[in-house]
Amino acid sequence: MAKRKAKEIFPTMKIEAKKDSDDVAFQAVTAKIVSVTDLETKYGDKVVMTLSTEKLGSFNVFVNNVSMERLIKAYGDDDDTWKDKTVVLEKQTDDKFDKDMIVILPKA
Repeated sequence: MAKRKAKEIFPTMKIEAKKDSDDVAFQAVTAKIVSVTDLETKYGDKVVMTLSTEKLGSFNVFVNNVSMERLIKAYGDDDDTWKDKTVVLEKQTDDKFDKDMIVILPKA
């Protein structure tokens, strides 16, 4: 597919917990990578990863810079080799911006 490299960009997948609300809390999800593609949006080019789980089926997520760096370190810069690898989607707090975001973690 494409050789990937991390960019100096802000995280693209942010979540904000609303206190005292009935919102469903985010739960970590383990999934397999189906594909990685580039998508042109009105906010610029974004990397989209299609993931699949037995329970949720297939779904797409934007890959932020934090996740991209971790995926490259674990699986290399050729996203063709990422197919069928297992990842975990997890909520973490970005220290720099003090915001919660979803990150994609390679699973060993």
